[in-house]
Amino acid sequence: MMAEVNKQKLSVVVMAAFLIVPVIIFAFFVWRETTLDAVETGVVDSACDMHNAVCEARFNNGGRLQLSINPRPIKPMTQLELEVRLSNMDAQQVLVDFQGIGIDMGFYRPELTRINDSLFSGQASLSVCTLDKMLWQATAIIKSDKGVMVAPFRFEVEQP
Repeated sequence: MMAEVNKQKLSVVVMAAFLIVPVIIFAFFVWRETTLDAVETGVVDSACDMHNAVCEARFNNGGRLQLSINPRPIKPMTQLELEVRLSNMDAQQVLVDFQGIGIDMGFYRPELTRINDSLFSGQASLSVCTLDKMLWQATAIIKSDKGVMVAPFRFEVEQP
């Protein structure tokens, strides 16, 4: 009788392990994809207004990144055209990560399509917030053989 109880306990432990281990593995891969180990963060001109201009970040290696978001002014629930232009930089992949500052607006990181070696484009849309004005950060992410380089651009959006 005691051996039978131990067998049942062992069966429950084994089944639990088969259920928990895949969840842990999945969580690790999600964490790895959403976590960035940036080699360098570009210097962004804080006076640049994303509503009126293309904004630029400069990197120590002489590289430059320009981010453009259209149409202007930037509004929520509007299809936005994103364009990243690179100078003196190589990229295997370019993404733009959108984060609400002060309010969690979820995970949103569209990958841009390579047009040529220096130009990447894509689309995005910002969520509506309950506040009258929402501060956003669009972080351009450049993945290359040299590692990950990022450039954080901040802008404020008025709600409709």
